[in-house]
Amino acid sequence: MTSEQLTEALNKLQPVPIEETHCVEEFIEHYKPKEDNKNCIVLQTTEGNKIILVRDVLTIIDILSEFPFNKTFWCSSLFYPVEFHEDKIFECLTAKLLTHPSNTLLLALQSWVEECGVEFTEKSLNIIKDVLDYVEKVNGETLNESIEKVKKTLSNTHSNENEPTFQMKFDPAPISIDGRSMKLPDWMAPSSYSVTILNKDFLEIANQLMICEFSFLELLQPKDYYINIFSTTRPNSNIELYYKWNQKITNWVAYSIINQKNEMIREMAFKNFLQLAIKCIEIKNFNSFNSIVNGLTHYAVVRMKKTVAQRTQEENELMFKLIDIQGEIQNSNYSISYGKPAIPYLKFFLKEMSQIFEEEEEIDDTKENILQEDEMNKMIDISKAFKIGELISQLKGFTIEKCTTQVNKQTNDFFMNGIRTMKLSNTDLLNLSMASEPNN
Repeated sequence: MTSEQLTEALNKLQPVPIEETHCVEEFIEHYKPKEDNKNCIVLQTTEGNKIILVRDVLTIIDILSEFPFNKTFWCSSLFYPVEFHEDKIFECLTAKLLTHPSNTLLLALQSWVEECGVEFTEKSLNIIKDVLDYVEKVNGETLNESIEKVKKTLSNTHSNENEPTFQMKFDPAPISIDGRSMKLPDWMAPSSYSVTILNKDFLEIANQLMICEFSFLELLQPKDYYINIFSTTRPNSNIELYYKWNQKITNWVAYSIINQKNEMIREMAFKNFLQLAIKCIEIKNFNSFNSIVNGLTHYAVVRMKKTVAQRTQEENELMFKLIDIQGEIQNSNYSISYGKPAIPYLKFFLKEMSQIFEEEEEIDDTKENILQEDEMNKMIDISKAFKIGELISQLKGFTIEKCTTQVNKQTNDFFMNGIRTMKLSNTDLLNLSMASEPNN
């Protein structure tokens, strides 16, 4: 194994232009405020940016319904922000649809159901169907095509009462540490899990991890991204469950190295995980790549001096290169720069969303339309919603094009279910590490 393998993997990655939208700029370009309209105000910041303040949900619907339909506009400014409750959105959207029916409003309704359908109850879906029936009856054939599109979307949408939002519990089964190794449950016997870290099928784990990653990503709803921003609501986001799973993968990597018989076999395991990290780069599974590198650099692994001493200079150099790549992935949009299918490094984009939400704008008071502070506090800054919505749209786009690898049911079951029963806390790993290779 040489650094040439990593170089070859990186060379095969072909950068593709990132599809960026500029909702704030496009909105301002389309929006022609009426002189007496105090419900929507565009303000200039001292840094030259512009922010958009609106008074309520109905104002946004009124404004967006005047534009040519733009799905990103509607989703990011109206359907994604956590400030807007579904019942209020539906009330305002329905009122507008019943009084001024249009293709734009119907396409907006369709987008809402497509993006956030899992949030609806059976009752709310039935009410939407009743509204559509009424609009269809009153407006004859003029809106039939759009109405049929919405109905088709509704027919493929299940309420959250029938299909609850994805949940996974991480309550480890009690496992004792006996001398060097952990006592594992029966299902972890080689007969029930054939892919081990030392056999020829090991690199296939990269593909199976990618399938697992897709399973998590496609079940994240737009609301999950928003409620993850706030510390008070973060525990309710499925992103937290995703993070816990990522940490399980990291600690499983560390455990798989530590729990070998001696330093020579631990070195073989380390070498295989280096190969697995490179394989993840090849298939653009950047999130699993990050988890694996974190496992390789886990303190419980690094402290084992006899094991570390077995590594060749070439392996150490390769490890440093992987850490450099990890740094680039963690601090830039690297993980979405090479096209689809790919698994983005989610934490970078969540950090970007938090920064957008928390940034405080300083208004340029030399411009017109300056509001008093108490007036501004009563309004909603949808320019932030636009920016966060653009990031959510980018991430959701990566769940559409999946990898074509066939699922290995046994491996998939281990990573999605079995691994959660393993006692893999940092303390457990450190205890096992010290038992395997005590300090001199």
